[in-house]
Amino acid sequence: MRLRELCAGIHLHVGSAEPDEREIDGVAADSRQLEKNWLFVAVQGAKLDGHDFIPDAVRSDVSTIVASVTVFQTKHIKVPPHIPVLLVDDTHTVIGRLASRWYGDPSQNLHVIGVTGTNGKTTITNLISTLLEPKGPCAVLGTVEYRIDDFAKPAEMTTPDPCKLQEYFHDMLAKKAAYCAMEISSHALVQERVRGVHFRSAVFTNLTQDHLDYHGDMESYFRAKAKLFSDFPSTKPPVINMDDAYGRRLIDLVKQPATTYGFRSDAAVRAESAKYSLEGSLIKLKTPHFDADVLLPLLGGHNVYNFLAAAAVALNEGVSRDELLNQISKLKPPRGRLERMDCGQPFSVFVDYAHSPDAVERILRFLRSVTSGRLITIFGCGGDRDRTKRPHMGSIAAEYADVVIVTSDNPRSEDPSVIIQEIKSGFKRGIENCAEIIDRKEAIAHALSLARQNDVVAILGKGHEEVQIIGDRRIPFSDQNTVREVLKERSFVLNR
Repeated sequence: MRLRELCAGIHLHVGSAEPDEREIDGVAADSRQLEKNWLFVAVQGAKLDGHDFIPDAVRSDVSTIVASVTVFQTKHIKVPPHIPVLLVDDTHTVIGRLASRWYGDPSQNLHVIGVTGTNGKTTITNLISTLLEPKGPCAVLGTVEYRIDDFAKPAEMTTPDPCKLQEYFHDMLAKKAAYCAMEISSHALVQERVRGVHFRSAVFTNLTQDHLDYHGDMESYFRAKAKLFSDFPSTKPPVINMDDAYGRRLIDLVKQPATTYGFRSDAAVRAESAKYSLEGSLIKLKTPHFDADVLLPLLGGHNVYNFLAAAAVALNEGVSRDELLNQISKLKPPRGRLERMDCGQPFSVFVDYAHSPDAVERILRFLRSVTSGRLITIFGCGGDRDRTKRPHMGSIAAEYADVVIVTSDNPRSEDPSVIIQEIKSGFKRGIENCAEIIDRKEAIAHALSLARQNDVVAILGKGHEEVQIIGDRRIPFSDQNTVREVLKERSFVLNR
């Protein structure tokens, strides 16, 4: 694509080079990915500034550089005269448009459904993919993986950078996808990573305390999430959780009527009642089109909400009653979301990604309600993240669990023992059965050694993750593999 065509409509500052007819062979914001004749967009990140890598881009023989005018001029960056430098107000708002245009604006021909909120994004995108099967293949893009049909690739972050995102969309179309259900983080919205995406629909799940180390307060966190609905008009009604206080605020802010879901009697897609067990959830489903008694192969009230959100999307896309009900038996949670570990043991073991106070409370409240024996909980809190939620999570664990084992999550640069003490400061009552075991494998082994028939062991925090981040090291670690190894040593027959 020629530079002039690629940059059409992009506002350039006075003193900027003028786009000409030179060919652009690729677009990237990572200097390590650059090749000859590519366009490099210098973007300021939380830790690194792309403008500092302009010399690397020059050495890669790039065709063109796009930079933020104030940063470029302040740093007095020198670029050879044969490489034009296009100066814009903010490269964050430009890179998505450039990447989308270079890849042929793929989201115009792909029905993209964005899902945002604190909890439920991963499960909802997977449920949407299954419920939309009657309408065509639906790719999934989020925290766990990028997946379409039988192809899957582990995700590097919840919402990819704009260049990688547009590349994925282009690839989805090549693989004949009709839809893409994607998770959209608050970080991605603030950082303009989805600029240039055309959304078919958007889903809001809930908003509870998380990421305040980044956003500062809940109001800023909410405004970040709301950008998906205010800045990106969709062609289908937005789907919003009516039971969530922030969801009700959002309903008043959006410019088009929303499809609401929840347990409230005025929600468009709702569960009038629900009964829970360790085998599934029986709900009375009411929609604008039909009512039905539904047995969900999903555990807990939080998964009823996740199903209602996905069902609302599917109904808006024209999935019929019979199609929807037929797909329900195919539903299953993604890896690391209340994942049952069945190794022949006489007690239940679940691995879940819950790492916010609300998510931990939802999981433990459900498990407490269906546990006839003891509830044994293992969890930690991530280092270099919101410290204020640590005592809150400790309080929740002490309230619901009979045995609490506090361990490491991803301590990063922090001392794990300090994190554990901050968690324990939230124990509002004395809890006799509490252990502090920094080594996560040892903590899991200890919990499994305590478990007896009818007990439930909940291992929270890391879910699908395959590494543990300690300092600047990423050490291979899987809760699931650890459970299998420990139970195998205890001579249980491995079923999976």
